[in-house]
Amino acid sequence: MNLPDRNDVSQWESFRLMFTQAFRTRTRNEWVAVFDGTDACVTPVLTFAEAAADSHMTARGTVTVIDNVMQASVAPRFSRSVPGIPEGPARVATDPDSVWTD
Repeated sequence: MNLPDRNDVSQWESFRLMFTQAFRTRTRNEWVAVFDGTDACVTPVLTFAEAAADSHMTARGTVTVIDNVMQASVAPRFSRSVPGIPEGPARVATDPDSVWTD
């Protein structure tokens, strides 16, 4: 396959189309299998629930559940300090603007 010159900005749209067409030929999980074990900087985009179930994330306690709401754990965590659980009930924001005003 002849690829356009990647340093030529006028060719970037061609690259985008080529990669879009190529990636549409397989599912996300099929691509994960293709790149598994290779020295390529590739990772799937996961849903929050998928990320929380990932072995790397669970081993580090990156996600916690408080009041039946899955959320990111407190960070940073240091060896000599133990973070507490936030006080009050967990809230799920249904209106994104309310997050900023709170």
